[in-house]
Amino acid sequence: MNKFFKSKNKNIYLIILFSLIFFVGVFSYKDYGVSSDEPNSRIKGMSTTNYLGQMFFPIITKNYKEKFSLETNKKYNEIANLHESGDIKYYGVVFEFPAFLLERILNINDKHKQFEFKHFLTFLVFFVSLASFYKLLDIRFKNWIIAALGVIILILSPRIFANSFYNNKDLIFLSFFIFSIHSSLIFIEKLNFKSLLFSALFCALAIDVRIVGIITPVILLTVLAVKQYFNHKKNKFFFRLILQYIFFLSLFIILFWPYLWSNPINNFLEAFSVMSKYPLEIFNFFKGEYILSTEIPKDYLFIWILITTPPIYILFFIIGLFIFTINFIKKKKERFNQNFFKDFFCLSILFSVFFIISYLESTLYNGWRQLYFLYALIIYFSIFGIYELYLLINKSYKKYLIFLLLGSLVFTLNWMIVNHPYQYVYFNFLAGKNFNKNFEMDYWGLSYKQNLEFLLKNEEKKIFRIFNLSENKIYYHASIIPNIDRKKIRFVDNPLEADY
Repeated sequence: MNKFFKSKNKNIYLIILFSLIFFVGVFSYKDYGVSSDEPNSRIKGMSTTNYLGQMFFPIITKNYKEKFSLETNKKYNEIANLHESGDIKYYGVVFEFPAFLLERILNINDKHKQFEFKHFLTFLVFFVSLASFYKLLDIRFKNWIIAALGVIILILSPRIFANSFYNNKDLIFLSFFIFSIHSSLIFIEKLNFKSLLFSALFCALAIDVRIVGIITPVILLTVLAVKQYFNHKKNKFFFRLILQYIFFLSLFIILFWPYLWSNPINNFLEAFSVMSKYPLEIFNFFKGEYILSTEIPKDYLFIWILITTPPIYILFFIIGLFIFTINFIKKKKERFNQNFFKDFFCLSILFSVFFIISYLESTLYNGWRQLYFLYALIIYFSIFGIYELYLLINKSYKKYLIFLLLGSLVFTLNWMIVNHPYQYVYFNFLAGKNFNKNFEMDYWGLSYKQNLEFLLKNEEKKIFRIFNLSENKIYYHASIIPNIDRKKIRFVDNPLEADY
């Protein structure tokens, strides 16, 4: 086994692993429906592109919109002003702006193709973050097999896999969060200008995707200060480095978030205030009851994480936390080494977010998708638990640990294949047999795609009418259906006029 996985062959195995993941994504991205939030996300990209176009290329932008209107018989005149576009202006556009710009450059005009293209781009960003996650774990554990295992566990997380195609909010933030953690771990290890610049850049980009990303540089600077104190390094160099970091972080935050340009401080504080307790009051279906998103119970987040994560990952996460605590207490010589500060950095972010969410009584809805970025840290400590346990146990028991891991991964992979493309409603056995009667299922209306495809395949009428009872706007979800097929569907307001 050791010969099979020897280091000189690692590049071959890694190419195979990442090629498999990439091709699975390429053959899967068209299988998922449009979520309720995707149309608004596209508007955000459109408003930003229009804003920047009018600012830097006014004549080209004007001519393009006029030409577009003539060619497609659609109007580009009524685009929401970036600073008057409701709450969506408080979201960064690191992903949405280039995604929309690419769509226009490639002249993708059919809604069906637009959303498929967006799904591919969303997966592509996540795929790159998997490579970053591998490097992150390799930096910490100095073991390519353990790092590759972390990537496998992350991709074999049913809800994360499904969301990596259509969730251009939470999964894009997870991806950029991974970039920020990766670059920050390098900065912790190597206090030089190059690592400072990369950490500041990727932390800023994460913040510019979602403002909660501010937690990473705050914790990073705190951990560096603690490390500086215990290592007794020169203070002048350190303070200069920190000032440089704050300068470049601030510069990059403003640079990549056009909404801030007109009034950087006020607009940032306004966005932070709104997003820390998002003013959306909707009902969550939780433990068989409807509860307001502004009045979530204390156990809401922990239960959602517990029932939607493969149990073996949770088990090793708990083992990882336990071993980290024991090592801190007993291994005094290793208490403040490089690896400790890396682990402490990740753990501090994890528990700080849990505390802040509880303290601010933040709005949560649609399961725990707004906090999917924490999943990277959960897997980090799951890998920590696997790695440390493997080193601790007797040689004769190591094979049982390997069989347990392989068996669990194969079981999860099989579930994902059998239930494709519905991995977004994964629940483990802890949710109980009647999980669909106790917890939200398809809250984003993704399965409309398969429902409409079924009707188009089996309905004999050339045109059929649908009345929608759901709060989800079905005409949004119908956008994933090719234009020629959408013409066969009519949405009506009166149920008496409907065929379905």
